[in-house]
Amino acid sequence: MKISIIITTKNEEFNISRLLKSMPISKNEIEVIIVDAGSTDKTCEIANDTEISDTWYKELTTSIKQYDIVAGYSPDPEGRHLPRVPIYVNGQDITYPTCNIAYKREIFEKVGYFREEMITAEDIELNYRCVQAGYIIFYNPKMMVNHYQRTTRLGFAKQAFWNGYGRRQLNRIHPELKHMHQHGAGLKNLVRLGIGFLGLNLGRLFK
Repeated sequence: MKISIIITTKNEEFNISRLLKSMPISKNEIEVIIVDAGSTDKTCEIANDTEISDTWYKELTTSIKQYDIVAGYSPDPEGRHLPRVPIYVNGQDITYPTCNIAYKREIFEKVGYFREEMITAEDIELNYRCVQAGYIIFYNPKMMVNHYQRTTRLGFAKQAFWNGYGRRQLNRIHPELKHMHQHGAGLKNLVRLGIGFLGLNLGRLFK
């Protein structure tokens, strides 16, 4: 089974070295593709991003034989956590991030690729089209990838803001999703939602 691991990154010189060291590069059937979004630091020199658990490859190959899409568990090993705001479509959560999700190639041939005009939430938009096309997103928590969150309040605010902006783009493309967001009541989530709301409203200004 040929597996392509695609990593998108920008200005991650402090985290990127963890990824390649953890990659199962001894597997001949794996290729690694790194897509840099214009980094101005040493990201391209280091070319590494997140950490893959020892069981990731085994769990992925086992699950992808049974399902067309497999999403894994992506905790921050240092305990930081920015909660997702889930969207359920036909009983499926379509907000699994692409830092740890696998698609069979024929899915792209049928539903298309990521929408390049989207700033964020492009993974949600793709997952929505997949579910609408009849695909099942299987969640395997044993397929684990450590994903380091933002370490500063400013970084947290930027991420929340652009997440909100991306949700506005998502609602514009698929207005039927507007009322499917499930919001948590935790203080951190409320703060994130408040900042994200600013991004969402700014997104209204741009068509």
